[in-house]
Parts: sequence; C-alpha cells; structure tokens
Amino acid sequence: MSFEAMAWAIKQQVGNTTAKFTLLMVANYADEQGRAWPSQETLASGMDASRHTVMRALDFLEEQGFMTRERRHRADGSRAADVLRLDLSRNLLRCKSGEPMSQIATAEPITEPISKPKKVERTRGSRLSDEWNPPPASLVKARAYLDDVTIFEELVKFRNYWLSKAGRDAVKLDWTRTFDNWIINAKNGRPSHGKAADTASGTQRAEPSGNLARIFSKINAAIDAAEDGSEGGGGYPSSLSAG
Repeated sequence: MSFEAMAWAIKQQVGNTTAKFTLLMVANYADEQGRAWPSQETLASGMDASRHTVMRALDFLEEQGFMTRERRHRADGSRAADVLRLDLSRNLLRCKSGEPMSQIATAEPITEPISKPKKVERTRGSRLSDEWNPPPASLVKARAYLDDVTIFEELVKFRNYWLSKAGRDAVKLDWTRTFDNWIINAKNGRPSHGKAADTASGTQRAEPSGNLARIFSKINAAIDAAEDGSEGGGGYPSSLSAG
C-alpha cells in the first residue's frame, strides 16, 4: 500500500460519495506508481457493497480521469483482474525540491486564497450542489475535532441530509461554515439538526473496517511527523513503510 496514493485519493474532489470510497479502496491496494489490481469482488467485500455498485463506480472514476484500466487475461484465455492505474499527477502540489507531494502531506499551512470584497454583498443563498466538497482548510480544521474516518462519515451524512432536504431551510449563504458547524456538533455529540439529521439517511453510523482504520492511523502519524519537522522535507517518515 502506498501512503502517497492514499493521501492523494483523500484529497481528490470526486463529486460522488460511492466513487470516492471506491477510489480510497483502490488506493489501499496501489503501489508507489499508483498501480493496483484488486478484483471487483475484493473491492465490493471491503466496501460492503455489491459488485454492480463497484463496476459503476470504476466506470465513473475512469470517465472522470482519476484512473485508467488495463484488461488482463490468464494463459487459458479467462479474464484476470484489471490493472487499475491511478493518475497521481492529478492536482498535486510541488515541494521545495521539485518532487510531487500530495496536499494533505505538506507541512506548509493550508490557507484559503484571500479574495477582494465585492462591492455588492451577497444576500441570496443557494442549495448544496452535487459537486460540493469542503475546501482543504475546512478539512484541516475538522481534524482538530475528529479522526479522518469519522470526518469522511460526517461528510457523507452532511451531503445526504442537505441534498435530500426541501424548502427554504435547505438554502444557505455559506456551505463551508455550515459544514464547519456540523463537524463541531458531531465532535460534541449533538445532532446537527435535531433528530431528523440522524434519521434522514435511515441508517446507523457505519463502523470503519479495521484495515481502513489502520490506513488512516498511519497517514495521521505521517502527517504529524511532517508537521513536527522530525523527518525533514515535508514528506512521509521513512520509518513508515508501505503495507
């Protein structure tokens, strides 16, 4: 498993929750070059999803340019698992040495660009769009309250709740601040919008698999070490090997 591939996958704004989870699972099996060859059955088992769901998610990721697929066949002519190649060059930052480095792994603080104030103040809100994802600065703030797996779960709840809500209450001026408040409520154990928030999806909180939880634990350790400057260069510590 490549930490670079997993950090890259976490950073991507996919615009589809199932496809994002599939991308994370593929990255879990990827090598340093972003190549992975898990079977669709393996991915479906790890996601607690159907094989058909995985097939549609892979098609979506390929259409959007997050990966390419190479078909393989065994000596007897039967199909083998496809080779999935992640496009790790997509939306990467560059560190001082010129090497590619995922934004989540950089030791530099992530800040939102400062825009000039508009003359006319915005007075009308909007509904949450299907493509909306919290900006990196919001995710960094969220990590002060929750672990990465819980943040991802709360993002799923947030999107499901607001995309399914009708009426004027579903219109907001600032969706980033709305998400920030949602995370604070989750940290304090309070329902974000009363009991309706927990029942909107009709499901209980899903517990992360042990494998995925270990992945995020290792990534957190790598990021913390980079922020402390103990390893130098803003990269992952050499003590954390893939696997």
